[in-house]
Amino acid sequence: MKYKRNHFIGRIVSYILSFCMTFIMIPMTVHAQMSGQDNISIEATCQGAMMEVYFNDEKIGNESSKITGIGKGYESGDEKNTIKIVMSFGFGNIGSVTINNQEMSLPEGTSDQVKFKVDAAPRYSIVVTKSQDTTNIPRTIIWDSDRTNNSSLKEEELLKNGTIEILDIQDENGNSLGLKNVNQNDKSGWANIIPGSKVIMKLKPDYGYQLTSLKINDKNLKASKEQSIFEYIMPDTNVHISGIFEKVDDQVKILSNEIKGGGITISNQEIDTGSVVLSVNDVEPTNIQKTNFEKAVENYTIVSYLDIKLDQVVYKGNANDTWTTPLLTLNHDANIKLQLEKRINGNDVVLVHEKHDGTYETLSTTYDSSTNTLSFKTTSFSNYAIAYKTKKTVEKN
Repeated sequence: MKYKRNHFIGRIVSYILSFCMTFIMIPMTVHAQMSGQDNISIEATCQGAMMEVYFNDEKIGNESSKITGIGKGYESGDEKNTIKIVMSFGFGNIGSVTINNQEMSLPEGTSDQVKFKVDAAPRYSIVVTKSQDTTNIPRTIIWDSDRTNNSSLKEEELLKNGTIEILDIQDENGNSLGLKNVNQNDKSGWANIIPGSKVIMKLKPDYGYQLTSLKINDKNLKASKEQSIFEYIMPDTNVHISGIFEKVDDQVKILSNEIKGGGITISNQEIDTGSVVLSVNDVEPTNIQKTNFEKAVENYTIVSYLDIKLDQVVYKGNANDTWTTPLLTLNHDANIKLQLEKRINGNDVVLVHEKHDGTYETLSTTYDSSTNTLSFKTTSFSNYAIAYKTKKTVEKN
């Protein structure tokens, strides 16, 4: 009896253990099916175009026209896997997608990327074709001032001596498309732009440089009324902008019969773009002005009256078409040299300046009789008079 009782108890324990193991295994199996950790084989091709493939939000392989790899997902059961396809920039839009020999339905408005929920499977064969419709394919416009983003760039491929900023992109009807596809800073930038779009750009040269061409990749730029702002129609090709700003020295325009030549040097902190033009012209003052000039330098002889002007100029593409801003006053002294047509007989030469507030001041000068050159410093530009007298020199014993 003792043996039968022990045997009966053993069988009950065995049944209990078997039931418990079955109960434990059920959720473990379900968990394994729900974990999404199955290895799924992925193979994707796209003839004539590069692309990226994502499986359950994980990138498979590298950007290529033929991609193979292993993703983590569901190979069986009712769970869905996600496949995302992204055409590489510049290769157009998606035309069709076939997954495991089933042609997928593309959502309306599909352009260069698409995402599908697909039934669980141990492998996926993906075939992508690009759209034959070549309209509305964005092109890239790019610029770099150094090699930070691309070490292979040559010196002549870098944008130097100025900056570029895209202010707006507009469609053919003039509607703003915004800057969502623009990435830029003060050194470099790029943008994805539909061909035919109008690009509103600010092309700002550094001080001492100018924009001397109105073309980028043989496409004309249109200057606007606002300084340094241009309109550019995006061509159906990628554009790399480089080296469009050229060195232009400050200039002196002599319009006077009393002056043969001249030069000007201003502080590099005075203006931050373009260059300056100093203009020297003869001027005939009124009788009142003449009286005031003469009072300012009694005992001096006035030999000429000059209108001296200074303008900041920024080229719209050449020296004959510029944005011009008069510089009536400066924050720092400008050094000016004027070579006179006629020699001055005196040894004490000064300039009388008619200031913008109607008062007059006398400026000291340096006169080099060997070159007949007058040098002086000023921060203001308007009417001037050249005056001289002879100082007696005391001979030393």
